[in-house]
Amino acid sequence: MTPNVKDSLQKALGDNSRGMLGKWKGVLDVLLSSNAAFKSKLPVSSLLVHPQNRGGSGVQPFHMHQKGAKIAQCGASLDQLISSVCFEMQPEETKKLKQVKFNQDLVGASSGLMAPVQGGERYLTVSSSHTSQFCRAVAHGCKTSEPTLKDSNGNLSLEMLGKDKIFREMVEEGWDWVVIPWYIEEAFPNLPAMVADALNC
Repeated sequence: MTPNVKDSLQKALGDNSRGMLGKWKGVLDVLLSSNAAFKSKLPVSSLLVHPQNRGGSGVQPFHMHQKGAKIAQCGASLDQLISSVCFEMQPEETKKLKQVKFNQDLVGASSGLMAPVQGGERYLTVSSSHTSQFCRAVAHGCKTSEPTLKDSNGNLSLEMLGKDKIFREMVEEGWDWVVIPWYIEEAFPNLPAMVADALNC
């Protein structure tokens, strides 16, 4: 990251004149115009939850399945996912292990509602987190707390929910994300929390 990009990001982060979403828009403009962030279609198998998401609570498994039930009821739409943002996981092993442990703890406390950490994940979500984790749960065939989503075994089933072609695409192929490199977070440690707050507000 060049000094000019760092200065521009610092300035955008200090701009409180447009509210939280306006601040994020300014930061995003700097990141994309300087090629300090990029857009990519990511499979849900590559996505965990950022430890700063929703004030450190990550995702709530029951809300995750409630959102899944709403998607099943209303129909999936990729247009609703245009604000999906994630950060690269840290390359340094100790820091990465903390990020993985955060997710393992979420899964462990979910009573089987969340898919387990597989070890090949590369990104941490700060928005669209409940949706992406629900898609992971469907791919894994997790049990569900939502009666309308249960198959004959009481679990999520892609065979059942995948009749919606867009939802099947979300589970099997993923969707477009803004990816922020790990070194941006390293330089601005509070950025994930700010982005999460802006996009969840």
